[in-house]
Amino acid sequence: MTKKQFSSQASSSRAVSGAFSGASASVFGAVPSSPLSYIYEPPDLSSISEPNVVVSFKNLQKKDGTTKARALEELQTLLSADEGNDTLEEPVLDAWIKVYPRTSIDSARRVRQLAHNLQGQIAKSTGKRIVRYMPDIIGPWVAGLYDNDKIVARSVQESFKQVFSTAEKLKDIWRIYLRPIIQHSSNIVFKETINTLSDERTTSPDDALAKYTRVVGAALYVIDHALDQLPIDILSKQQALIDDFLGNEKVWRLSTFDDPFVRRAVYRLLHTSVSKMTASLNWNIISNNVLVSSLHISQAGSAPDFVKALARLTTVIPEIWTQHYGGSEKKSANKRLCQFLRKGSQGGAVEYWAETLNLLYHIPSEVLVPASKTSDGNADDNYATVDAFRQGIVTKEEPRSNQSAAWKAYLEYSRNRLQPILGIVKRDDFIKHAITPLLHQYVKPTMESATWSLPSTQAKTICIKAVQHVLESREVFTAVWLQMSANIVRDLQILQPEQSKTYTESQSKLVAEATRWYNLHSAFRVEDMPEYALSLVAKTIVSELGAAVITLSTRDGKPYATARLIKIAVCSTSQIIQQDEGIKKLIVSFAQDDIPQLFLSPSAPYLIELLQHLKDLLDVDAIYEAALKILLATPESANKYGAMRSLLASPYLARLTIDQQLQATINSTLKQALTGVEERWDLLDTALKNRHAPASLHSQILVAMVEGLSIEDRKIGSLDGLEMVTKHDPTSIKLYNASSEHPLLLSKLLSLIESPDATVSGKAKRIKSVLESTAVTESSLGQASGTLIEIIKRALSVANVDSLSIPSVVDLARKLLDQAAVADQETLAIDLLPSASQWIQALKPHLSRPPNPSLAIVCSMSSDFHIFDIGDCDQPIARDSNGFSTALRMAWYCADLIAATDLFGYVTNDYRTTTLEYLTILLQLASDEIGLAVSDSLWIADDLDSESELVEFVANTQKLVASWLESDSIPNFVSATEARLLEGSKGSLVSSYYKSRAYVTLKLELNELYASRKQLLGNDQLKEIKKSPDLFTAIAVVSTVQDYDTLTRLCNELIADLTGCDFSKQSEGLQYMMLLNCILNRTELGDIVTKIPQQRLMFFVQHILAHALNAISLKDTIHDASVVTGSPVTTISTEVLRTLQMALPPLTQLYGSIWSDTISLIIDCWRRSEEPIPDELLPLVHAGLRLFSKLRNLRDEDSNDDLQDAWSESIKKLAGEMLDLLRGFADYPDDKHQPRKIVNELLARELSRLDKEHYAGHSIELYPILASQSVVLQQGTYNLLHRQIPSEQEELSLEKALSQNQTSRLPEELLSLILEAPSLTSLADISFERTTPLTLSSYLLSWKLIFDHWTNASDALKLDYVTSSKEGSYLDGLLMLASEFLITSRPRPVDGSKFTIDSYAPNSSESPEQETQHLLIHLYYLALKHVPTLAKTWWRDSTSRQTQTALGSWTEKHISPLLIAAELSTVSAWAPSANSDNDDLQPLAIKTSFPAREITASIPIDEQTMSIAIHLPPSYPLSRATVSGLHRVGVSEQKWRSWLITTQGVINFSDLGGGGQLIDGLGAWRKNVTATLKGQTECAICYSVESVSWRVFVSLV
Repeated sequence: MTKKQFSSQASSSRAVSGAFSGASASVFGAVPSSPLSYIYEPPDLSSISEPNVVVSFKNLQKKDGTTKARALEELQTLLSADEGNDTLEEPVLDAWIKVYPRTSIDSARRVRQLAHNLQGQIAKSTGKRIVRYMPDIIGPWVAGLYDNDKIVARSVQESFKQVFSTAEKLKDIWRIYLRPIIQHSSNIVFKETINTLSDERTTSPDDALAKYTRVVGAALYVIDHALDQLPIDILSKQQALIDDFLGNEKVWRLSTFDDPFVRRAVYRLLHTSVSKMTASLNWNIISNNVLVSSLHISQAGSAPDFVKALARLTTVIPEIWTQHYGGSEKKSANKRLCQFLRKGSQGGAVEYWAETLNLLYHIPSEVLVPASKTSDGNADDNYATVDAFRQGIVTKEEPRSNQSAAWKAYLEYSRNRLQPILGIVKRDDFIKHAITPLLHQYVKPTMESATWSLPSTQAKTICIKAVQHVLESREVFTAVWLQMSANIVRDLQILQPEQSKTYTESQSKLVAEATRWYNLHSAFRVEDMPEYALSLVAKTIVSELGAAVITLSTRDGKPYATARLIKIAVCSTSQIIQQDEGIKKLIVSFAQDDIPQLFLSPSAPYLIELLQHLKDLLDVDAIYEAALKILLATPESANKYGAMRSLLASPYLARLTIDQQLQATINSTLKQALTGVEERWDLLDTALKNRHAPASLHSQILVAMVEGLSIEDRKIGSLDGLEMVTKHDPTSIKLYNASSEHPLLLSKLLSLIESPDATVSGKAKRIKSVLESTAVTESSLGQASGTLIEIIKRALSVANVDSLSIPSVVDLARKLLDQAAVADQETLAIDLLPSASQWIQALKPHLSRPPNPSLAIVCSMSSDFHIFDIGDCDQPIARDSNGFSTALRMAWYCADLIAATDLFGYVTNDYRTTTLEYLTILLQLASDEIGLAVSDSLWIADDLDSESELVEFVANTQKLVASWLESDSIPNFVSATEARLLEGSKGSLVSSYYKSRAYVTLKLELNELYASRKQLLGNDQLKEIKKSPDLFTAIAVVSTVQDYDTLTRLCNELIADLTGCDFSKQSEGLQYMMLLNCILNRTELGDIVTKIPQQRLMFFVQHILAHALNAISLKDTIHDASVVTGSPVTTISTEVLRTLQMALPPLTQLYGSIWSDTISLIIDCWRRSEEPIPDELLPLVHAGLRLFSKLRNLRDEDSNDDLQDAWSESIKKLAGEMLDLLRGFADYPDDKHQPRKIVNELLARELSRLDKEHYAGHSIELYPILASQSVVLQQGTYNLLHRQIPSEQEELSLEKALSQNQTSRLPEELLSLILEAPSLTSLADISFERTTPLTLSSYLLSWKLIFDHWTNASDALKLDYVTSSKEGSYLDGLLMLASEFLITSRPRPVDGSKFTIDSYAPNSSESPEQETQHLLIHLYYLALKHVPTLAKTWWRDSTSRQTQTALGSWTEKHISPLLIAAELSTVSAWAPSANSDNDDLQPLAIKTSFPAREITASIPIDEQTMSIAIHLPPSYPLSRATVSGLHRVGVSEQKWRSWLITTQGVINFSDLGGGGQLIDGLGAWRKNVTATLKGQTECAICYSVESVSWRVFVSLV
């Protein structure tokens, strides 16, 4: 201990010593302080051997709570090491005994907790050694049990359990050490104060008070526990101490302590003392402190304990309120009691009110009613306690949960305690004062009487008890009852009219009032009621019902609250009504005469409810019938439906005859409900919930709902209705399951489960689950399988919006197969696969339509489109919600099911043959559909996902068919399929054509798999093929036969026959041409045409050329799509052109007119084609283009002069016709039209191979094609113009130079294409997956061609183009589109480093979107390069700061470096020629620095150099270039500054780009310098610069 600490403690000791003894004392002298005082003699630590223990004890004596807690933890740790060895030193134990008491009451909770834990640890480890110290520590130890902190109290309990393991041992502690325990508590109560327990210098007043409260309260609880738990014989041994404690006024004075913890301890001690130690109590002291001083103070937190103690005290000695009461007249017992009662429970528990009632029962009567001893007592004094009681109940602080118990106590006190005291004389006045206000406030609450309001949950029960109390006084009951009845009558008579804003509110108020009023009637039992009361109640009921009936009738039932009042009255007073004939007569008359007329009023629902309660009094059915007739004859209205709803909810519905009129009403309601009129569902819901409704009504509603599932605007309504049925009418569902309509419902539900609408799907799943749950028996399970088979068959044979998706149908089939027994597999497999008749019916609409003629370009059988025998080709095609036709669904189902299961192994060969036959036919239809998506035959694909699914289906089906073919030998059913297809190809029907194609495909696949099996044809067969009337069969055989020699012979014969054939007269000519082309186009046979003698081939070519040219000359147009007598010109011409492609190459060395005739034929075919060109002419144009390409290749080879001359003479005509074709195709889209796209690609490719001069002068005609519906044609036209425009600029530049007044403009046709830029909004729904959107592609390619005008153009011409661009603000749209598409509309801007920004080539990117990004970036680069001023202006004027910042940084990163490098290169390339342009200008030296982005220009003057620097910023040209002076010579600062500003202005505001503005700026500075130095020369002597005119030296400074 330091000296400072020593002196401080000594000073404190002296101070306390003086305070307590009045004499000075030495520091370590005998100081009369308690073990709990903060002033104490420190323990002797000198004998402790362990230094760490000494340190911990010293820390424990410090003021800081954290330090003390740490010290206790260290002591615990040190003692734990020796636990169980009983090695604790005696000095340590002595020190702990001295510090424990005051440590156990420390202000810090943690310190107290650890102190008690350590005490238990020490007591346990020392064993019996602790016994001699127990008298010193037992008091603080047991006091800890009542610490007001539960955690500390729990730690004390645990410390006791460590030492005293049983309850008996712990009880012995109280018995053995009772005396020191009482002494410890007495010392605390009598001697300790706030200032003795806490040092006011270091402890706040609040902490000090809290400590004192805790210590004193615990001391009181300790005494209470001892008196309560120990027997009298033990307590009597310490009688003197107990008497001293209980008889000391200090103890009972604590009953007014501010803290409820102390007050509760005092009240519990009082309760215990009164029960066991009555002789030790001084009643006068207790009365003065507990009654006089405590009743009027706040008892918040202690009220239940207080009133319990008072009740016990009063029970034992009632005289405490009278004889021993020491209060003055102002503090009389009655007044103090009323003051206490007015405060209520003060937030206490509900038991408070029971104890209060107990207290009031035992308080002497003269205290409760001071005036009861005299006959003329003051009424206010008589009712003071009951008023105070009620006021205590209605205080704001009273918990709502206590209200019910409080009012019950109030009524019991009033009736059973206070009223007997007052006597019969004052009974009526008392009941009026204390009871009847409760009834008035309950029936009709008012704000003025709010203090009489009862808790809603118990109000009825409480008021019934109050009524029973009031019945004791006839006069009071009669007056009160008549008054409340009159109020009811008056209120129903003054109900607000329907037009009033408060109409609904007034109705609700009356209903609530009537409900409460008739609740009171339930208090009456006829057998127990006084006669006068029964008569009075019946009288009031007649009065009320009579007024209600009159009001309801005269106001047409609009005040529906009146009807509810009647219904409530009848229900609540049934016993009284049965006893009174007058009431029954009134009710029956009203029901028969008025109720049917009131069914259309708002009162109808309540009148119907009323009728249910009158069935014992009258014929209810007759009233219903009368009301129903009135209802059905009434027009539609909300009131009618309201009445109908009430009617359908009544049990009468079971006896209702549903006539036509009612049927129509129900149907109308059902329709409205299904279409979304939610109000109508109430009506149907009511009928379905009514268990009395007839089954026919339920069935009718159910059927309508099932039908509504297929109607879009009724779908949701029907699902809602079905859900309603499953919840409320499961019986109807079970009956419907057994009906023939069940599969229809289940099928529709399965379809709706697949709906993308989560609401629809969820509802359908729930309903289906309920339906399936009804199938619980074996028979029902079998029926379920039959139902699923029927659903599958329905799904395959009928396609509509409700049809199940194919995956769902396949899942159902797989489920059946998995559940079926092995013996049933074959039968089930036949049921699951479509039959031949089903296939024929499904394919019929597709095989009645001739294929699109343009498909001749892509299919192998390509020449037979105009010879069909066409019947009804307009048969409608049924489709499901995905746009799939019945045939497609059937094929898809078969392919997926067979691939996923062993189904194919269970069916017969006939079924296998049928399945393979029709799958191969459908594959041909599907391949046509994929190539020509606009045909909409098998499917209607609206998006790319659907299209990709269909392509995948075709691939999977082809794979399945191929798996059947791959075997050691050809399966029987495959051979049978071959025979069927070949047989079916006979005739000229569309089905014959597709079966022929299917045969060819199947046969070629087999030929490849089984190469050794070759089909050979004899002479007879050869003749049959030639003469066969079945063209498709002949083509099928010729296309698949592997007999090369036979085909060669047949080819020769066909050429020979065709050489002399007159196509206009011989119908077989066209067939021969088709067969010949089939042979010639079989590439696997080699070049079969070379096997034909040239002379024969020559004659053949000359013959067909002459015939074709002659046929064309006789027609105004080539197009003739219909079948005509003889050979259609279009078909013959197409076949001739195709034949020439194969026949001409062997004749390249032969001279003659065939070359010029061939070219003439091509030109004539193209020239006479209609514009725009329809699908029927695509094969003709395609054949002409193929032949044109073939001729070009022949010309490029070593061909004869006749071909070369014919080509040279006709090439311009050919080019012109090809441009005409380009225009003819422009209006047709080709993204989903494969044949047209093939033709467009071929046309564009052939045009691109032409020389520029062949189509020179056609630019104006080509510009509109940039807006074509075909991306292929757009890009083809772009390629032509992109080659042509730059070459035209050289000529225009020359014309501009020769004619200074000439102003050139950009082509208006081209500018019209960039008038409006596509917005991102318009492009949002367009996919870039397949190609760039047409509008965007057209716009961007047009801009690329506009910038092509700057290539090879002179500066003057460029300025004209810039001016032309300014006029329409065209550039703004491009720049906005570029900034949005590339930067602002994306989370991250497009990475420009992935593209070659300074160049662009079409179709060079991986995807259309990247292609668009590349072109946009390139166009933005060209805009900044060629028209930088316009681009800067737009950027600077942009209203979006975000756009400016984002575009500026992106430009700086990706565009500016390229532009800066390009412009610096331009200046570097110009620099060598800068001084040779004009000898009159001063010589200019230029240096460029690419890393520094700087140009340095200098002009030598005398021996010095005048120089400037042009610096380009990183974001150039968006940011302006700056010009700075490096060295000024011979001019003033002002002029030099002017030159720099002028030069900078020329650079930044010049309309030239691409470095031209930099050159202009340098030229301007050079001219200024030259002009200033003009007339100055060097001195011949000194070489200084001198002015010739003034003869003076020029200053070079």
